[in-house]
Amino acid sequence: MLNSFRLKVLFCTSKFNVVDHGPAKFAQLVSEMADYENSIDLRILTEEKVDTSNNWLFQLNPYKGPFGFFGMLLKPWRYYRTARILRDKFSFDVIVFNHGMVSIVSSIFLDNKVKVVAMVNDDNSSSLSLFKPGFNRRWVRYYIFRIIERLAVKYSDLIIVNSDYLKNELIRAYKLKPGKIVKLYKGIDMENIVPSNRELNSSGIINILFVKSDFKRGGLEILLKSLGILKEYEFRLTIIGPQVLPKLNYLDNLKLDFRGKQSQQEIYKLLSEDTDIFCVPSLREGLGVANIEAMIHGVPIVSTDVGGIPEVTSNGEFAWLATPNDPVDLSEKLRMCIENKKERKMNTSDGKQFVEKNFSKQIVLKNFNKILQDINAGQKKT
Repeated sequence: MLNSFRLKVLFCTSKFNVVDHGPAKFAQLVSEMADYENSIDLRILTEEKVDTSNNWLFQLNPYKGPFGFFGMLLKPWRYYRTARILRDKFSFDVIVFNHGMVSIVSSIFLDNKVKVVAMVNDDNSSSLSLFKPGFNRRWVRYYIFRIIERLAVKYSDLIIVNSDYLKNELIRAYKLKPGKIVKLYKGIDMENIVPSNRELNSSGIINILFVKSDFKRGGLEILLKSLGILKEYEFRLTIIGPQVLPKLNYLDNLKLDFRGKQSQQEIYKLLSEDTDIFCVPSLREGLGVANIEAMIHGVPIVSTDVGGIPEVTSNGEFAWLATPNDPVDLSEKLRMCIENKKERKMNTSDGKQFVEKNFSKQIVLKNFNKILQDINAGQKKT
């Protein structure tokens, strides 16, 4: 006789409909989980205004207090309070927080029949050092977040990260036991991808795409210096993500196309139709979902050997990886990409197969289901 038990999961995410970063993209994938894993009974709780007539979608209770930093500190309590209310409607076995810090109150106060899973998506908090303080408001704010994240991962039943790099980073920073933290790659929906058919013309204008909201962390200024070194080529650099850019040094061989925030559809259109090289030379990166998206579109990648990027590119097998914060090395990697047509074709072809094998929606959701089933079957909190 087949087991009819369905694991009840409440997935909490700040954004759901507005897909403008990795966690929001993952929330969209999770919403399709029932189509691939019928052993999961899933509900989603989000801060966005949504159509709650759907019996699987809940909205976080509206917040009427002060916003800004203080409002962010109160957010874990709001999620906990709403989760307690929802327990009467949907007696969930596991609650998953798409942003790990928000789990702190629920991980301490929810009853021990519920397993609490916290997802940590980057090293913004864990990499912050007390011994190299900035002593400004921004540093104080991030250090408070570090304290909250440390407590959240301590009291949660399981931590999910998106790369081996981030797993090792959290173990180091928060002294976690390896068994408490698991890796789950972020996946992408490949069903409507239109592959690029562009062929790079080194004697014409070379189109480079940069996509990163935090342009400093993404190494935009390093990229500009690198393009300035490559004076023998003409470039157009399309910049997507930052709302405000720093003062940039304009170059004779470079045209800038600054577009600010763009939809996922617009980014995919650029990758399919108007990009020769995808280049985000990050200084730090938990995983680098944008590189995965470029690979599945068949666009050559030049990036940096840092964080989770080597994992995404099979240790640089399907990309040209430069030393981070080194414009000279980055310019050499860009030149290698431009001048080696055969290697470009091989990297993009093999890279697409690598993405399909490791980062497809079906594979990621299957792995996520296994993680949830395993944590629910384990020892209850004490």
